[in-house]
Amino acid sequence: MRICIMRKAMRRFGGGTRLCLETIKALVKAGHRVSLLTLEPIDWSKLRDLDQSLTKPYEEVLLKVPKVKGLTPYLNILFTSLKARELRSAHDLLINLHLSALPVPADYII
Repeated sequence: MRICIMRKAMRRFGGGTRLCLETIKALVKAGHRVSLLTLEPIDWSKLRDLDQSLTKPYEEVLLKVPKVKGLTPYLNILFTSLKARELRSAHDLLINLHLSALPVPADYII
């Protein structure tokens, strides 16, 4: 199954990042092809230093959203919504792991 996980960023190693990494690990272990959509680049070496058993997704999709003072949150929603529609055709399942920052349609919202 082709699964896309959407998360705004993974720059801090907190509970949301841990949930995302464990979800990727479990889905890859189950044989799924996992893509990860983020709005910021991921420093995988930093994450690997914190978690030696890190499993990277099959594909990383970096969505570049223009920064416009006062409009950035709205542009995040707009660009992510449009990208989610595009990803829908290439994936069987969309999982949104950051609803507060990315209020876009998905099959599962956690």
